[in-house]
Amino acid sequence: MAGAMRGVDDRLSIARTVAWADVRSEWLIMKILSGAHRFDELAAEFNAQVPGDRGLRVATSLTAGLNFLRGQMFTRVHNDVERRFGCDSMLAPLSQSGSEAHVKSEIEVFQVAQGFACLREHQLLSGGAWFGDWLAKLRLAEGWDGSQVRRRLSLYGELDADERRLAFSNILERRLPEARLAPLVVYRLFPLAVDLCIVLALDDFLLANEIRHRQATILPILLDCHECHAKPLENGERCMSCGNPLWKFDWLNASD
Repeated sequence: MAGAMRGVDDRLSIARTVAWADVRSEWLIMKILSGAHRFDELAAEFNAQVPGDRGLRVATSLTAGLNFLRGQMFTRVHNDVERRFGCDSMLAPLSQSGSEAHVKSEIEVFQVAQGFACLREHQLLSGGAWFGDWLAKLRLAEGWDGSQVRRRLSLYGELDADERRLAFSNILERRLPEARLAPLVVYRLFPLAVDLCIVLALDDFLLANEIRHRQATILPILLDCHECHAKPLENGERCMSCGNPLWKFDWLNASD
């Protein structure tokens, strides 16, 4: 009798597992379809503002490039620091409370603000005011119109490049105390890396080379890479040797 009951319980457990897997699969499919639909809508919005029917390509390129930069910036200010200096017992609890998701959200908001600032500075797409909201919807999805995000974007928008960079570093270091130990030059290179991502997505390769030259002025050693030769790479790609478009810790430290 006990064996029979165990058999029933096992079958019920398997049934629940299968049912939960089906729910998760359905949720994942719905999320993918929802994301694809949002992507199509944003591509159509872009095409309504800019001739050439390249909205989907621009959105895809920006997604690849900014996803990669967000992850690399987190790696530079957190993972690389911990590998180099270890995990400080005084800092670790604070770092864990300011979770990776929160830190990456702050990086994302800065990327949106910096991307719009790049567009205005270089008068790309005629400096279209619509691009800021469009990029926010692309990068921040449903959260782009939240009051806290709006306040942060508004704050960044009122600052010049140096002030914006300082505000960003202060926010990151409050969320992630070990970020204070990252090479300071990363905070100078990262905004230009975002600019580079924007102009590459818009096929302005001449301006991309100019931005890379500005980065090389800040960190001359990047010109020494024998793999990529400091050339701008396609959005989402990286140099396995030096880390281009956001250089590895040892390369960044060469400036200190």
